[in-house]
Amino acid sequence: MSIRVKNRPLAAVLADMIEGVVVANRLAPPHADGVRTDLWSVMTGGAEIQFSKLAQSRVVCGAA
Repeated sequence: MSIRVKNRPLAAVLADMIEGVVVANRLAPPHADGVRTDLWSVMTGGAEIQFSKLAQSRVVCGAA
């Protein structure tokens, strides 16, 4: 996955990054919604979150 950063608003870059995680991990609702919510919280400074065990087991860092 690649994301264009130059000349784009930060919110648009973050949205693409978060959606990339969801797509790369083939997450489906309601898990995808929970992961999006958790990632937005982390990205916007709400670091006090708890990932569900199911979300942890489904998300693969660096998935190709």
